[in-house]
Amino acid sequence: PENIHTIGSPDLDILKSGNLPSIGAVKEKYEINFDSYAILLFHPVTTELELLVDHLELLISTLETTPHSFVVIYPNNDPGNDLIIEKYKFLHQRSNYKIIPSMRFEYFLTLMKHCLFMIGNSSAGVREAPFFGIPAINVGTRQNGRASSQTIFNCDFDASQIITGIEKASGKRYTPVRSFGDGESTKKFREIMEAGSIFNIVIQKQFCD
Repeated sequence: PENIHTIGSPDLDILKSGNLPSIGAVKEKYEINFDSYAILLFHPVTTELELLVDHLELLISTLETTPHSFVVIYPNNDPGNDLIIEKYKFLHQRSNYKIIPSMRFEYFLTLMKHCLFMIGNSSAGVREAPFFGIPAINVGTRQNGRASSQTIFNCDFDASQIITGIEKASGKRYTPVRSFGDGESTKKFREIMEAGSIFNIVIQKQFCD
């Protein structure tokens, strides 16, 4: 235990950085014209591919009943992502949707920091969004067993549950959650290295039954 140092996730240092682009710069670069918006990030669940299209159609049809605008970012490269991208094609004609294939990480963080809420099944909803105090509606099983907090509203692919989650999340800000670190991992790492004790451990491999 004396050789284990918990410093947090280094990527959170970027969230705390004062060098993130402004929301104006993000909107200009990605041609986002909404005054307020939510973020939709939905990835394939590889163990539920036979349900993917039905799940996405239900989610989108439910979002259509809300008054919100959505920035929609393409899914990751897991099997089934082509089905999601195909379903997004018809959203291009909708004035309250902005479809973006990908974003630079720093720009995405600023976009998240200023959104109404996140919805979908991305790990960003359980890692990065809570750091900013941003509410996230986590739909389905993809993040089962992951960290949870008061900023995360879990629901099934059920229209009434999704709407309830959106109603609970809309317009709210929470105390930032630091479960994965406080954004000071670089500083803590350097302090440990400069203290030098880490270089004095016994490195002979040992087995303990």
